[in-house]
Amino acid sequence: MRIRCPACGAQMSLDAVVEDSAAARALTLALELHPLGGLLIRYLGLFRPAQSKLSWPRVATLLGELLPFIQQQRLERDGRTHDVPHCAWAAALEKTLAARDGGALRTPLKTHGYLLEVAIAEAARVHAAGVLLAGALDQGGNVAAPARPLSNTAQAIAKLEERKQRGGQ
Repeated sequence: MRIRCPACGAQMSLDAVVEDSAAARALTLALELHPLGGLLIRYLGLFRPAQSKLSWPRVATLLGELLPFIQQQRLERDGRTHDVPHCAWAAALEKTLAARDGGALRTPLKTHGYLLEVAIAEAARVHAAGVLLAGALDQGGNVAAPARPLSNTAQAIAKLEERKQRGGQ
């Protein structure tokens, strides 16, 4: 079976991908991040050199660098630790891809620096939405009218964070 890479357009046999140990490791890492897997594959395309392909060992390295941050939902940058929930990672990946599409980001990327900065900003936004929502709870734990209305996105993020705090129920 022949497959086509959505990021670079390369075609190859699925058997060749599975047999290559670095490719198998990269694929495994991406699939472990199920909700973010598709975004990560597109993000990895930002590292592809213009005149060549992105090697499987490089893909495995890039994913291996990000996986601990995403799984722990925490990253350390410039001596500060930031809690970054999965919804913030998803938003950061989408914004990074949009920056490339809008011409604001030059590729190929060399590091994850841009993504990490966007992830920190998105985490702060999620935290702010959660604080606003928490401040809007009445004595019975019901949502009271907030001092200023939250955007639909902020409401959705806050609800996801609230569900995460309750253990996914």
